[in-house]
Amino acid sequence: MRTVVVGYDSVGRCAAHALRGQQGRPELVVIDHDRQRLCRAADDGARVVRGSGDRSSLLAAGAGDAVQVVVSIGDDRRTAEIVAAVREINDDATLCVALDDSGWRETVLRAGADRVVVVGEVTGALLGAAVRCPGAPRALLDLLAEHPDLAVTERTVRAGEIGGSPADCGPLVLAVLRDGMRWWPGDPAVSMLCAGDRLLTLSAVPAAGR
Repeated sequence: MRTVVVGYDSVGRCAAHALRGQQGRPELVVIDHDRQRLCRAADDGARVVRGSGDRSSLLAAGAGDAVQVVVSIGDDRRTAEIVAAVREINDDATLCVALDDSGWRETVLRAGADRVVVVGEVTGALLGAAVRCPGAPRALLDLLAEHPDLAVTERTVRAGEIGGSPADCGPLVLAVLRDGMRWWPGDPAVSMLCAGDRLLTLSAVPAAGR
């Protein structure tokens, strides 16, 4: 099982760390044009390909038969182009992208992205959770004191959480995914979790190689 990460900035690196926790120890391949970031990716155990996410670098990275592709490059227009290039060679991979501007969401979805994370929205959700949940500020201070990377990860609601509220799952639940829709934890529509719901959570991944 291969995962290709295009862009090894802080967001891409956090995503890579989170993906390493999947069962089956997926092969990780990183594409980036920056030598320093490629060295960091190699130190983290990834195979690296120097490139910009164009077709040739995608093919060199094995994106044509990858199971998952993550794009995080900090350039939304270029992100849309990379999404289209991935779909030209791989219709089946789960394709997740990070955007800076929510105005590009529909464009990248039409180009073939499966999941879109707008970095500013995630940050805002985290700040809102810190206000709503008394335990969140202390938890965040503890995390920052240890200087970790922060990764947004997705998981299925556990059996013991069904019937409860998102707040019962801890202060670092950012959103609930249900039937293709995203809901913030305080929304009445997700006041009671159901089987099949998925949670977007914030988790700490110790930084390496800094």
